[in-house]
Amino acid sequence: MRNGSQKDVGPLIKWLEQEASSGSATATAWLGLLIAEETHDGVRALPFLKAGSEAGYLRCQLYLARLLDEGKGGLAQNIPEAVKWYRLAADRGNKEALARLKELYDNGKADGSDDPSLASDLKFLEETAEAGDPKAQCEVAQKYALGQGVPKNMETCFRWLKKSAASGYHRALFMLGGCTIQGEGGMKKDPTAGWALVLKAAEIGNFDASFQVARSYRSGNGLKKDPVEALAWSELLLKRVEAMKTGDILKDTLIPLRDGIIKELTQKEVAKARARLQVLQAKVRPIQED
Repeated sequence: MRNGSQKDVGPLIKWLEQEASSGSATATAWLGLLIAEETHDGVRALPFLKAGSEAGYLRCQLYLARLLDEGKGGLAQNIPEAVKWYRLAADRGNKEALARLKELYDNGKADGSDDPSLASDLKFLEETAEAGDPKAQCEVAQKYALGQGVPKNMETCFRWLKKSAASGYHRALFMLGGCTIQGEGGMKKDPTAGWALVLKAAEIGNFDASFQVARSYRSGNGLKKDPVEALAWSELLLKRVEAMKTGDILKDTLIPLRDGIIKELTQKEVAKARARLQVLQAKVRPIQED
């Protein structure tokens, strides 16, 4: 669809309207897309986009879903109706629609408990996981833990989570460590083994694990209390998040932690923590953002 003014596309819109009125599904679909894209009049485009979507035109389904999802073109936001069209597009393998559906479900803005597209996504993920991809293995584990597109099954969740952790995937190590510390989901409670997993996740760059390590060293809840080590970890995190897209947000959490620890230490202990920081910088991997 070319970019132009409403005047430029006027004759084309008029011709498509004539073709659509004669029953042409293709003309109806293109008419809806043209009006929506060139005039940004969602209200006028709506009946044509709906007709095109119902006729199976993928582009119409996506465009209609976006308009309703975002409440653009003069249309009121309507998430349930947007989900309806996203689902149809996702059922045909459209990755954009599937990704947006997952986002809506994960944010609690829509109910995906009966969505077959999640089951299809799970099948693809499981095939990737079976091929040995640790990230896919972790994602499959999360789906079974939350019951996304599949009945909740903690036994299957932990089977995949352990495989992913065994490959050294940082998220899986952190999740498995947390479950082991608390004894969640039928896991045998073992705080010592759990914290060892969390420390390993922290050392390979998992932010959440590193943050919990810093807090635990400060409080002595989980790890042996060591404010010097806590300061070294908190300052390491502050340096590492500077390069991250969400660094400013994370700093708002880290700075109070770091400043609070400094108040508890002597100048000599602060200097010791800074020396320890140099060791950690060489040992701990950069923050993983995947």
